[in-house]
Amino acid sequence: MEKTRWKEDMRYLMEATKLVNEKNDRKILAAVLFVKPDYFVTGDKYFHTEMVKRKVRVKHTRDIRFPYRNGQSFPGHRIANGR
Repeated sequence: MEKTRWKEDMRYLMEATKLVNEKNDRKILAAVLFVKPDYFVTGDKYFHTEMVKRKVRVKHTRDIRFPYRNGQSFPGHRIANGR
C-alpha cells in the first residue's frame, strides 16, 4: 500500500513540474492538485498562468472579498462566521 501511495504522490508532483518552474512552488501546486480545493488563493505570480488555471481555480489575494453581513464571500459559497 505504501508503494501505491508514493506513486500517487509522484504523479501530482510530476504534473506540477510541468506547470511551474520554481522548485518550491512545485510542491505547493502538487498539494493543491491532490486536495482539489474550490479555490487556490495565492499572490504568487507563478500560479497565475493559463496552464495552472486549467487545472485549478486560482484567485489572487487582492481579489478576495471579505465576508459581507449575509455571510457570503465568493459568489454562491457560504463561509463560517464563527457564531
